Amino acid sequence: MSVSRCLITAVAARQPVIPAEPQVSNNTWLARDLDRRCGWRLAHVEREYVKFAFRHYRQSGATPISRVSLPNTVKMAAMLLQDELDALRDKCCENTPPHSRRVRQEAIDNLVSSGIAERAIHAGDYAPEFRLRDPDGKTISSYAVRNGGPVLIVFYRGGWCPYCKLDLHAIQAVATELRSSGASIIAISQQSANESRSTERLNGLSFPSLVDRGGKVSRAFGLRWKLSRESRAAEIECGLDLAAVNGESSWTLTMPARYVIGPEGIVEYADISANYTRRCDPTELFPVLSQIRARLAHRSSAVAGSAFQKACPIVQTRPTRVSSRRQ
Repeated sequence: MSVSRCLITAVAARQPVIPAEPQVSNNTWLARDLDRRCGWRLAHVEREYVKFAFRHYRQSGATPISRVSLPNTVKMAAMLLQDELDALRDKCCENTPPHSRRVRQEAIDNLVSSGIAERAIHAGDYAPEFRLRDPDGKTISSYAVRNGGPVLIVFYRGGWCPYCKLDLHAIQAVATELRSSGASIIAISQQSANESRSTERLNGLSFPSLVDRGGKVSRAFGLRWKLSRESRAAEIECGLDLAAVNGESSWTLTMPARYVIGPEGIVEYADISANYTRRCDPTELFPVLSQIRARLAHRSSAVAGSAFQKACPIVQTRPTRVSSRRQ
């Protein structure tokens, strides 16, 4: 079990989950206490988020709850994004005709076995540059966005997809904290402008959903794929007409994915879901952003030190011996 969703909920509600004991001054007790008292083995990313939340609450000055009451509080609220997706999948299976359910599962299996996810853009690759419009027609350039710091790009299938809606909700739940970590956020889908605007409004998104007409950007990232005739018929039978929703007739879809792109244009994190019912938890993003912020801060201090040395050179009072040997 994970404490991630509890902490996300607590951050959004500004409800502290920190120790009441005044002698506790570090931010490591929470992970240790949960491991010992509840038998939960927290992943590294969850530990990092625990520390992040702890610092946030410490600085907020809110009244903490006691450590004794913490385990039950966490148990009641803890839920990973994947837990919600699994519950949704079970519900969708009950309400989907057997034929359509079989066709959808075959499409997932074929996509996974095709290796398309492995051939897509991954961490360490340079991210393709792009310019897309938001629902209001404003052009947003990836180059301009990442020049202000790291950018989180959320590729999703469409607002009609209940799994993508849960994913967008999970990102929105931590949007403030992601921005505090220095990240900008944009979502991308192949939907029309009207559908993208509706997705923003109905899901309460504080970040733009850009229009990737025809999936040109998703193709550049290696995420676009084409539905078979049987899949098209099954989706139409279930009430989904992609040609109408996307405003073009290619009947292509984008694999859900999350990318963190650094200011240099290099992908720092990639999560690609060939199986659209599975996603990683947003808490994985915080350690990545922390590392980027630390690296940028170190680079800035190094540049500032170099500039100071150039402005105030040290006068040599005696000859300096120069070695021709390479270090």
